[in-house]
Amino acid sequence: MVGLTILNTTNSLYDTPLSVFNCNTIVKPNMFFCRLVVPLQLTGLRSVKSLMLAQVIVVDDDLQRMILWCNAMKKLSIIDCLEVNNIVICAPSLSELVIRLVWPARVVLQSVP
Repeated sequence: MVGLTILNTTNSLYDTPLSVFNCNTIVKPNMFFCRLVVPLQLTGLRSVKSLMLAQVIVVDDDLQRMILWCNAMKKLSIIDCLEVNNIVICAPSLSELVIRLVWPARVVLQSVP
């Protein structure tokens, strides 16, 4: 599986399935209008090259864990994600970064070219 899009079109929260975090063949996950709860023990996502999160509910620790685990990531987009206050990005292969939030947030870049 190269691409994966999760798009929640209901009014209720949709949790990202655990199977997503165990998949090693996803290269381009796009997530919209869902809740991202990243397991403490990740086994997949090592092939992710491009990650798009748009209007996703995710706390700072889960976002940081996801970004850190996807160490092959070249493109990261964080668009109007909820509950994000401190974004720490450690992505040594990153070449494109888009962050758009409607409120102020602290952004720290670590190990970014």
